[in-house]
Amino acid sequence: MQRSLDTLSAVSALQWIGRRLVDVANLGVDQRVGPESRRIQAINLSALAGLVLNTGFAVFLGVVEFEAMKPILIPDAFFSAGYLTTLVLSWRRRPEMAMWVLIGTMFLNLVAVGMFFGLTGGAWLYLILVPVLGALFVRSENTVTLVLVVVGGSIAFALIASFTGEGPEGLQGTGLQSALFFIAALTTALVAAGLSLFYRRLAEQAEARSDWLLSMILPDQIAERLKAGESPIADRIPVVTILFADLVGSTPMADRMSPTELVTVLNELFSRFDDIADDHGLEKIKTGGDSYVAAAGLSAPRDDHAAAVADAALTMRDELTHHVVDGFGALQMRFGVHTGTVVAGVIGKRKFSYDLYGDAVNVASRMESSGIPNQIQVSAQVYELIRDDYELESRGVLPIKGKGDLETYLLQGRRSR
Repeated sequence: MQRSLDTLSAVSALQWIGRRLVDVANLGVDQRVGPESRRIQAINLSALAGLVLNTGFAVFLGVVEFEAMKPILIPDAFFSAGYLTTLVLSWRRRPEMAMWVLIGTMFLNLVAVGMFFGLTGGAWLYLILVPVLGALFVRSENTVTLVLVVVGGSIAFALIASFTGEGPEGLQGTGLQSALFFIAALTTALVAAGLSLFYRRLAEQAEARSDWLLSMILPDQIAERLKAGESPIADRIPVVTILFADLVGSTPMADRMSPTELVTVLNELFSRFDDIADDHGLEKIKTGGDSYVAAAGLSAPRDDHAAAVADAALTMRDELTHHVVDGFGALQMRFGVHTGTVVAGVIGKRKFSYDLYGDAVNVASRMESSGIPNQIQVSAQVYELIRDDYELESRGVLPIKGKGDLETYLLQGRRSR
């Protein structure tokens, strides 16, 4: 029982420390996001690490060899004040000044310690962190400053490593010297490794985020081809079934509803359509205002492309009864379906889109625009593919804009077995 309580206490203590570290890291971050927030967090955490390590180091040296270490203990107090000042400046939302105070404090601190302890004490190893950390503190767009900090810190490291003496005679060959060198080497290696792991993780997260965004915009196969550098991306697909759906009465809704209300209604409806499309293996092509377009048979040939779209359209039509808007009642949509050959490709350099082109797309659109609210109008080509398994009602021959007279049908549902 006591061991369990001790474990809980230790976990609680670690959680408290973790929360405090987050608090310190976020000093002055406010609403900043992305690289700027990470830059400020790097400054704050480095200042905190410098304050803790420098103060702890001074206390350790004062206890072990106070008289011999007095020349370095007094400057150490000023360096600790510099790290603390960095945190205060971040708290006061002055990140640029905080950055320069931190870089200056780090540089002077490490030069002083390195010169005092000499090569044998290993403190010069810390200086390699000045250009490394400096590269994280300076904004990437400040190219000249970034180069000066990195190159200047690297030159300082090389000069100190080349010309520093052996250090105090009383320190040479002692256990304290070995301990100091071990601590310097270990700390430098851990910081360098920690930074590498942290930024590798950031890169992996950014890549995963990029992949996720592409998967939300493009079919998976198209996204992979785009990432591989293929351009242009264009395919002729012999047999595809296309679904068009358009909201009825959207203009009065837009006139009478607030923008937030209208967007909320459309988002809820089309989010459910996305789920339905996924469930039936359809590729969502786009939403345009109050219309929704999807297709089956794009990514890979499939024999049931027409049936998959028919099932999805029926489910979408049923879904409309769950979307009731005050003053308008349940939402209504016209649905149009057609099967044919299309060209599919990625268009644009910025805000690019994956879209379908060809006569089949036009016919599918006309099936929707000439349809009836809450009915699924399909072409004769679709009728021939699904008539054995679905109930369809003939509308006869209708004049279709731009296409002449076409025979159309209304999809009612699946046949009962």
